[in-house]
Amino acid sequence: MNERIENFWFKFWEDNRLNSHSRKREHIYPRIIVAKIMRDEGHNLGEIGWIVGKKHTTVSHYLKQYENLMKYKDFKEILEFVKNGIKQDT
Repeated sequence: MNERIENFWFKFWEDNRLNSHSRKREHIYPRIIVAKIMRDEGHNLGEIGWIVGKKHTTVSHYLKQYENLMKYKDFKEILEFVKNGIKQDT
């Protein structure tokens, strides 16, 4: 498991209460971004699901949504926040 992503995620999760079942964008977008980053690094859907607290089928759906969401400014802002947070944890 990629420790820098895991450390960032659990710190972010705890600070922002992302472990809720909320469907708000500010809760879902970070999950989608972390799923995409982890998948690009070769993790399987089960590992990703364990980190973001979702089932592998939800992770698969997140990955399909990633490209569509790249056209939205708010998604891109959260993407930069997550990428910067992961870099800082290294």
